[in-house]
Amino acid sequence: MGLSDIIGAALREATKPGRVRAGERFEEYILSLFAASRSWELLRRTQGYHANLQMYETASAGPDFTFRHRRNGRTVDVECKYRTGAGSRGIAWCTDTQYRRYLKDYDPDTYVMIGVGGTASSPAALYLPLLSNLKAPTMPLAALTPYSARPGRCFELYRGRLRQYDGRTSAQLLRAARLDYYKRMLLGS
Repeated sequence: MGLSDIIGAALREATKPGRVRAGERFEEYILSLFAASRSWELLRRTQGYHANLQMYETASAGPDFTFRHRRNGRTVDVECKYRTGAGSRGIAWCTDTQYRRYLKDYDPDTYVMIGVGGTASSPAALYLPLLSNLKAPTMPLAALTPYSARPGRCFELYRGRLRQYDGRTSAQLLRAARLDYYKRMLLGS
């Protein structure tokens, strides 16, 4: 890589709008959480900002990522959204136009990873709702709470749904869930 390549890369980065840079950093963060589990392979990733300025790729209209689980072959679509904070009505995770397009063009089982606060590469809060669970482009925090996740933990499939991975294998997670079920049955809670 020559000096002109370095200068060109720096100029391209400097001319991106701040929201685009933050969005790309959040996408890298989410990608790192999938990569850390080693259970996923990346099938598709949308093009970056400058590539779409030169010639728009229609695949960029789809979710940011498509991953395939290595063990069972199930695919997961992921759309990434980073916001610096919540407003008085909640988190405006997309615009009205985007929301209509997502409902029309995306699979309802697309995961929308919403990072809030902190920085794009280390959000203070993370939410993992399915698109079908997002009923408006702005969601109250209380409506997102059931989908809250711990930032920094990687992802695994558990009972067909995306869950955070805490270092245990799927078999260990299943045993823990069964044990928890039996404890609740015995204790009546």
